[in-house]
Amino acid sequence: MIRDDSLVDFDELPAPIALGEDAAYELQEAVDLLQGVVNKLRALEGRK
Repeated sequence: MIRDDSLVDFDELPAPIALGEDAAYELQEAVDLLQGVVNKLRALEGRK
């Protein structure tokens, strides 16, 4: 990785595993919300 101190200090970033776990958790929350929207749309479509 090319170090660019003008953007971020890599020594102060959380551990890669922690970053990955946080990202996965947030993505799962987004997926769950989107699935809820799809389920509601399907329910509305069935009412026609």
